[in-house]
Amino acid sequence: MGAIPLGFLSLYGYVQLKRKSRRYSNSLIHFTAQDQLEHLSMDLEHLLFLTSKDKSTCIYYLNKGQVDQKLLRGSLRYFEAQLENFPVQRCHLSYLVNLTQVRFVGGHADGLKLYLRNVDDPIPVSNKYRSAISSSLQTLSE
Repeated sequence: MGAIPLGFLSLYGYVQLKRKSRRYSNSLIHFTAQDQLEHLSMDLEHLLFLTSKDKSTCIYYLNKGQVDQKLLRGSLRYFEAQLENFPVQRCHLSYLVNLTQVRFVGGHADGLKLYLRNVDDPIPVSNKYRSAISSSLQTLSE
């Protein structure tokens, strides 16, 4: 019984996010590795999420409809600074997520999870970032 209203709210939130994400369509993102040797550019609508891997960051994005990834040298914090003008936000110590790609938010007592379009595994949200993520998703959906 409680699942129906929650499902409806998730669907409503998705529709609202979809409307707001149009505001960022045609927004080009340029990533530059910390050593300045590698570059990656894409439309915001293709960016899914970033995660840290050792002293590098793995960028997950859509390439011709398929999820692709590129490893660039640099910390997650370094790339976070490059994305400050976009709706991409830290949700966990090891993750940055494109908020316009969020399909719905789920979770239980063990924590929130973000479910993204075209991504099978949910992205964890740590308690530290929970309220900031909720607030940003709320703002995007207004």
